Amino acid sequence: MSLHRVLAAVSIVVLLGVAGCESAEPTPKMPPASASSAPEPTQAPSIDPLALPAAAREATTEGAEVLIRHFWDMVNHLIATGDANPVRRLYGPGCEFCQSGVDTYELILGQGHTLEGGEESVVRIRASMLDGNDGVPSVYAEVTVKSTPQVERDTSGRVINRLPSGSSVKGYFLAYQDGRWAITNVENPER
Repeated sequence: MSLHRVLAAVSIVVLLGVAGCESAEPTPKMPPASASSAPEPTQAPSIDPLALPAAAREATTEGAEVLIRHFWDMVNHLIATGDANPVRRLYGPGCEFCQSGVDTYELILGQGHTLEGGEESVVRIRASMLDGNDGVPSVYAEVTVKSTPQVERDTSGRVINRLPSGSSVKGYFLAYQDGRWAITNVENPER
């Protein structure tokens, strides 16, 4: 018997008991599980956490902000799994900051080392649309990212590197191309 059917049967028994039947002990008759004509409840469609959020396809500053937050979620995915493909799809070939960070994590994990902690989270984004003459929507965003402490272990489990928690502020440049935002460059913020 499926879990849904068991829960439905228990719910009916409870409801009949609460409904205040006059007899001392109500005896509801349940149809056999195979005779149920009620359709099985449908599962809500699952959302792929690695997929680009729909909002990142909007040519707005909010869409650019969603892309930045998703970028850091995918960096965390890379740290946890070694899978760099989702994060690589979020930046252009000119983003040296993005490329070198991903390459570093791949090198560490490719050596069989493990990383504990080091989760990155976006604390603040201040984004504004840039005026461009080329007709391509562009955004500049000052982004504050904080990280938890991180420990790197070699293949024998020996600690070879420790990074404290911290935060950083960087300036992100994004361009809207092919129906979505992409990070084109990251550098120290404009002051």
